[in-house]
Amino acid sequence: MALRLRRGTDTQRLLITPAEGELVYTTDTQRLYVGDGVTSGGILVNTTSTSSVGELNDVDITSETPATGDVLKWNGTQFAPAPDVGEGLIDYVIVPGSDYQINIVAQDSTRMVDGDNNKLNGDLYGKVYGDSWDDISNEKVIEINGRQAKLDIISDADVLLVNHNNANYYDATGSILINGGLRAFIGDVDGDLRGSMYDANLNKLIDNVAGLATLDLKGSVFGDDSTLLVDSVNSVIGAETYQSPSNTVTFGNLEDSTQSRILLKSVDETSAINLARTSTSDISGDATINYGSIRFSRDDVNNEQLTGTIIGRENALLFSSSSTGAFADPTNYFAFKEKKFGIGTITPTQELDVQGNAVMTGFVQFGSLTTTERDALAAANGMVIYNTTDNKFQGYENGAWANLI
Repeated sequence: MALRLRRGTDTQRLLITPAEGELVYTTDTQRLYVGDGVTSGGILVNTTSTSSVGELNDVDITSETPATGDVLKWNGTQFAPAPDVGEGLIDYVIVPGSDYQINIVAQDSTRMVDGDNNKLNGDLYGKVYGDSWDDISNEKVIEINGRQAKLDIISDADVLLVNHNNANYYDATGSILINGGLRAFIGDVDGDLRGSMYDANLNKLIDNVAGLATLDLKGSVFGDDSTLLVDSVNSVIGAETYQSPSNTVTFGNLEDSTQSRILLKSVDETSAINLARTSTSDISGDATINYGSIRFSRDDVNNEQLTGTIIGRENALLFSSSSTGAFADPTNYFAFKEKKFGIGTITPTQELDVQGNAVMTGFVQFGSLTTTERDALAAANGMVIYNTTDNKFQGYENGAWANLI
């Protein structure tokens, strides 16, 4: 026959104190309690599986909320959440700003950070802060505050490129390019050079501020597009355009009294010098501007003095000579302008226009015209011709032609 326990509602259970070992069953909550003779209502008997560790005896997860990664640790009175850290460390958590002596091991068990010997093993990638030392010589190789580094540079092929001990630079084959002791380049330089350059005695060879070079260049020179500009083998300059920051290019021998010459040669063609004036506006029709000039001067202890010039304009060639450089005076010129030749003027009005006296050491032949040709002239007082019709020298005076003899 079935065993029946003391039963009733949960409210009725709380009104009694079951005897020690007495069982009580609540009909409304369907739970079983056992009496200990002291506790009102008895002690709950857990007849189902535990759904949370918080329901276990001696476990407290309500006083401190567990965090991800925490474990239950005995605190002396009960189990409570705590960080999962190993034994033997100072404290159970890493505190920001604190110092720790630790070792860090890679996946292959290689010790990367050796806390026992204060060493960092392996390659560094990314940013590094602080000074660095060589573990062999204990020499400081990187000094942050002084912004200095004493390091050799080695290529991926394990070839020494820069030696910090002697400041030598090497190419990929190990040949020296820059000798730090001599402070000299050795070999060819490919690319752009910026700034001034000095020789081993600190004499300035190239002054990038003044735009001057005081040195001898040996070898050929090529442009950015590999065009040969200076052919050192055949002593030929192949550049088509020369440009100077001061707009002045000087050719010649300034070291001794040897004559300087410019020689133009063309094969089966005419050699030419073209002096051109360029403009962004239309300068045609302006006969007062100079297109080009050839100048003659002396340069001695009295400084340079211009003494002669040939000027080309749109419709004229002007020739001048003045020992004092008085080229503003038109009487110092003779000019060829639009099939007219002028002496002492730059604006001749006749085929021959002489401003001043003329001395002829040979004969002078006047124009020979018939009477009909003479009468077709726009005559002016002072004209002289030889009339082949009358076989007479005639002059135009007082508005009419008259025989001179």
